[in-house]
Amino acid sequence: MLCTTSQVPTFVVGHYVFHVAENQPSGSHVGSVSAVDRDAPPRDQFVYVIDWPMASSVSGGCFRVGVASGQIVTTKRLDRERQEVYHVMVTARPTTTTTTTSSSNFKTNHQSLV
Repeated sequence: MLCTTSQVPTFVVGHYVFHVAENQPSGSHVGSVSAVDRDAPPRDQFVYVIDWPMASSVSGGCFRVGVASGQIVTTKRLDRERQEVYHVMVTARPTTTTTTTSSSNFKTNHQSLV
């Protein structure tokens, strides 16, 4: 029997904007996303995943999200001259089923340190 959820995880904010200084080392904190699932336990469990851009794309693979925490960090140094803005989609995916998800976008703006 398939365990289903009646509530979709919902992000607290629909669109996040983070500012990151360029040339920071890999693992630098970008920001955090937050979602809630109003189902009763254990159906209220979910994980965060980056759905877009894919790691194989030009701007993909630059960020990692903590599956339980929603904390976003860089996976490499970001260079403002190469790419000034990144648009990323994070999804809150229930662990009990893959049929209901919720997504939120975040954008990072890079700042030069003078």
